[in-house]
Amino acid sequence: MPNESINISIIIPAYNEGENLKNLINKIHQTFENTNYKNEYEILIINDGSTDDTETVVMSVLQNYKNLT
Repeated sequence: MPNESINISIIIPAYNEGENLKNLINKIHQTFENTNYKNEYEILIINDGSTDDTETVVMSVLQNYKNLT
């Protein structure tokens, strides 16, 4: 997201949340896409040592959402 101003950071600590992350990320994205802030936010997923597929899920959706880190 270079050259864009980030005004809102959503920080999500995730511990074994692989099942829930796709839906959560999608809902956050949909919410912001319908506002004037659609290019001014970022979603930061912090993997807190998960032992499930949390990292795999995040990596699989990373390409679909430019605001996801």
